Amino acid sequence: MTERECRVRFPGLAQSIDDVVAQGPFEVMDTGDAGPLQGRIKNGKVQCPHCECRNYADQENSSTSSTRKGGRTCLQKCSTCCAAWTEQELSPRNPQSRTGSLHQLHRAIVTSPEPIPDTIFSLNFQDSPLSDGYSIGYSRPADPRLRGDDLNKNRRTFLMPHFSFWAWPIRHVAGGTFDEAAAAIDEVEAGYDGGGGDWTSKTARAVWRGTVRFESALQPGLRRNLIQVAARAAAAGESWADVLPLNDSTALAIQAFCRYRYVLHTEGVAYSGRFHFLQMCRSVVLSPPLLWMQHTSHLLRPIFSASLLGRPQPAGASGARAARSWPVSFSVGEANIVFVTQDWSDLPETVAWLEAHPHVAEGIASRQRELFVGGGYFSPAAEACYWRSLIRGWSTVAHVDPDVWGTRLGTRFEVFSLKGEL
Repeated sequence: MTERECRVRFPGLAQSIDDVVAQGPFEVMDTGDAGPLQGRIKNGKVQCPHCECRNYADQENSSTSSTRKGGRTCLQKCSTCCAAWTEQELSPRNPQSRTGSLHQLHRAIVTSPEPIPDTIFSLNFQDSPLSDGYSIGYSRPADPRLRGDDLNKNRRTFLMPHFSFWAWPIRHVAGGTFDEAAAAIDEVEAGYDGGGGDWTSKTARAVWRGTVRFESALQPGLRRNLIQVAARAAAAGESWADVLPLNDSTALAIQAFCRYRYVLHTEGVAYSGRFHFLQMCRSVVLSPPLLWMQHTSHLLRPIFSASLLGRPQPAGASGARAARSWPVSFSVGEANIVFVTQDWSDLPETVAWLEAHPHVAEGIASRQRELFVGGGYFSPAAEACYWRSLIRGWSTVAHVDPDVWGTRLGTRFEVFSLKGEL
C-alpha cells in the first residue's frame, strides 16, 4: 500500500510518529559502537555501519537480572547488530531475537510500492529508551514529564513495532512466529464465537503468569502485590484468580490465556513484550495504568476501575501520573481495556463488578479484539505501513551531515542476515 492508502486503511496508526515529527528537526550524531545500532537506507537498501554494544552498568532502569550485571552483554564482538539481552525464563537460547526488527524494516522497504527516502537511522534494541539522544525504540514513558523530550532537545524516541511481530521462538508462543500465534488464538476464539460456545463459556477467572522479580523502579512491587492480592483471595475462599509465578509446571501457551474472561497484564522492567499477544484475545485485559507506550498503545481506550465502582480516582503520585499519562477515561460503551489501581487493591471488586455486568465485560473484550485483529492493526500489512511511515517521518526531521557520515555504507542487510556479523 502507498502511504496515503495506509493512512486510510489504518487510521491513527502513525499518530506516535507524527507526534515526534511535530517536535522538529535534530542532528543524527555518529555514536559508534557505544550507542544504538546505526544504519543507512540508500536507494531502497539497508546497510549497518554500527552495531549496538553498550555497558549496561550505566543504563537507567537496569534490571537485577544476572544477565545484565557487570557490563557487556552483546556477544563481545558486536556480531549480532544488536546487544539484545533476553529474559532467561523466556528465551535463554535466543540472544539474537532483536534482529527481528531489522528483518521487519528490510521487508517493509523492499515491498514498498513507493520510494523510501534515504536516511541514517538509529535503532535502540534495549527495553528502556535512551536517556539522551535520538533513536527508534520499543517504548517510551507514557507520562510526558518522564519522557523528558520537551525539556531536553537532545532526547527524542520514535517507536517501532516489537521484534516478535517478526518472530519470537520461545516455547510459549505457538510456532515461534507472530502469524502462527495469531492463528492459534483465532482457533481458540472460534470456539467461543458460534463454535459450540460463546463469551460466557470462557473460564470466569482472571489469569496471570509471570516472573515476579521483573519490575521497574517506577512500579516497585507491582508483580509481588498481584501475587499477594490473589493469595488473600484464595485464603478467603474466593476463586476468581488464576495467578501464579511462571515456572515449568505453571506455564501456559499464549493462546491459552484467551480461554479466560479476564487477562491480567503486568509491565516489567519497562514495557511487556507479551501485551500485543494478549490484545488478540476477546478477553478483558485488566492492568494498572500503563507506564510505557509502544507503537499501538495510543489506540487503547481505557476505563478506570474507579469509574466502574463509582469512586474518585486515586490520589497521590501514582494517581497524578496516571492522569497525565491517560487523561481520558472512556465510557463502558467505548472502552477496550480496564485500568485498576497500581497496587491491585481494587482488582477483586473490579472482577466482581464485571461478572455482575457481563454485557459490559463482553463489550470491552470484543472491542479489543475487533480493533487489533478485526481492524488489522496487528496485521503484516499494518506493520509494513508503520515501518514505512516511521522511516519517512524520521527522515523529514533527521538531519544527516555529509561531513560526518560521508559515503559509508556498511554491511548490506542481506549479507548480515546470512553471516550474522558486520
